[in-house]
Parts: sequence; structure tokens; C-alpha cells
Amino acid sequence: VILDELLITDNRTRAIELAKEAQEIIWYQCPMIGLYMNKIISAFRTDRFVNVYTDSGKGAFQYWAKSLIRLNDSQNGPMGGILRVNLPTDIDTLNYMTTSSGYTFDIMEMTYEGLLQYDPYTEKLIGQLAYDWNSTTTPENTTVMYFKMHENVTWHDGTKFNASDVVFTFEYLDEMAPAHTWVANMGNFLSIEAIDEFTVKIISNTTSVFDLAGIGGTAIFPKHMWEDVNASAFGSYEPVWAVGTGPYNLTAWVPGEYVQQDFYFDYYNRPVGHDAPAVVPGIDPTLLLVAGVAVAAVVVVAGYFLLRKKP
Repeated sequence: VILDELLITDNRTRAIELAKEAQEIIWYQCPMIGLYMNKIISAFRTDRFVNVYTDSGKGAFQYWAKSLIRLNDSQNGPMGGILRVNLPTDIDTLNYMTTSSGYTFDIMEMTYEGLLQYDPYTEKLIGQLAYDWNSTTTPENTTVMYFKMHENVTWHDGTKFNASDVVFTFEYLDEMAPAHTWVANMGNFLSIEAIDEFTVKIISNTTSVFDLAGIGGTAIFPKHMWEDVNASAFGSYEPVWAVGTGPYNLTAWVPGEYVQQDFYFDYYNRPVGHDAPAVVPGIDPTLLLVAGVAVAAVVVVAGYFLLRKKP
């Protein structure tokens, strides 16, 4: 009963309550006793970098750490500089849809973006490619979501981004194997349509509070690079390069040696000092992003403002 309600509730507060109740049941009926756990040793230089967000599961250099870290003022910060991070293995592919490597994911998640993202401090959804959104349930037990996207976004190869990329991504994923991780992340996706060049309407076939997060967090792929790749053959496709819309452009990959990601100077939310455009009305620039790397990798630390939607 708890699980049934948890999966269909459209109330976030109630979903949290139900999740806690479900965890208590699992704990008492199927207790797990931890016998051993590896330690993660994660170090960074406080004389050079500040504002490092650490995660108990992945240490100092998971997504949000690389998103929030900045160069110390004494090092001519907050923009610029180089951050080196070691990872145990090389990335295994440039096809973000097929990798099962957490280390590849650490690189790709700094390159590709979704419509929304979670704020690590408040755990609430904030904007990424979308700067405004809303979600409503219907008497037919569906959820209708609207996303308004930034109009000055370009892919790393200079191609203009618009709603057709979002429509293509969801329709493409919908054709892929249902058991694939990316498809599972889409929640209960039912349909998508472009309302205009920078607005999409997405419908899910439940009223679940999780659908907005799952759909909003799905990475968007460039239509112009994937439209000729049959969805049934996506697993054998190796892109010429990883091209996203994120603040860090994959600029070099020497297999077995290093990966390099540099600040993308045409990024739509690039900060003041890098020919930044005016802040989009209704948005509060709050979080400063600086770097992402891998395998003794070298990354140019540059920084950008991740936009938080105002209540």
C-alpha cells in the first residue's frame, strides 16, 4: 500500500514521508548488517581552491564538487587556473548512452545537460537548459509538464540548440530498449511536442512526483549528430566526439593517459568577464561552476553561473 501510493503521489512532501516509511519496513523485515566498507581518500588543495562540496559517497570530486569549486582569490581567482583529478581507469567510450563506467560518467555529466538539475543543498529542482517550468496533474491521471529553455544555447560544435533537440532525444530514447538505464530515467514518459522553438510540452502517464525529476534530469543529445543513427543500433555507435551544451567542452582525449575539458566560452550562462550576456529575467545566478577532469586529466578552471529558479 505504501509503495503503491509512493509511486503515484504528486506531492513531494508526502513522497518523502512514504519513502521513509518504506525504508523502515525494509530495515525491520530485511535488516542489513554492514561488515566492511572501503574508505575513500579524497584530497584537494585549500591553498588554491575553495568552496569544495564533498559527497560522502564519492568524495571531493563528484559532480557538484566540480560544479562549485573555484580558484582562490590569492591565485587570481575565481576564474581560470587548472585542476587535476586522478581517476582509476580511462573513459571507455564517447557514447554516453552505452557506457556503464562511473568514470566515463564523471566526464560526460560535465559535458551534457538536462532540462533540470538538483540543488545539492536544498535538494530541490533548479534550472539547467530550462529556466522556467511547471507541472500539473489531470483527471486522467497524467502529468503535463512545460519547459521553457534558454534561447542562446549552442552545442559545442557551434550548432544552435532548440526544442527539436529535446523532442528528438525523448522520442529516440522511447524507441530504445525499455530496460536501458536512460529509458528508466525518463520515468513514465508518454509524449512530447514542441510548442515553439524553445518550449516543449511533455506528458507522463502517471501523477508521480518522480516524473518531473526523471524527465527533467534526462541528458539532451544533439539531434544533428544522432538523427541518422537507428535507435536499435545505438549500442554500436561511436560518436566522432562528445558534443554537449554544458560549460565544459571535451577538448582532448589521449586513451590511457588523460582527458581534458576546457571552459566553453560560448556557454549560454558564462560569467561576467567572459563577455557574459545579461542575466535572464526571473533567474538568480547563485552557483559558480569551475572544473571537471579525469585520469590524471588537465582541466581549465573557468567557472560559470548555474541558475536557480526563484520560488
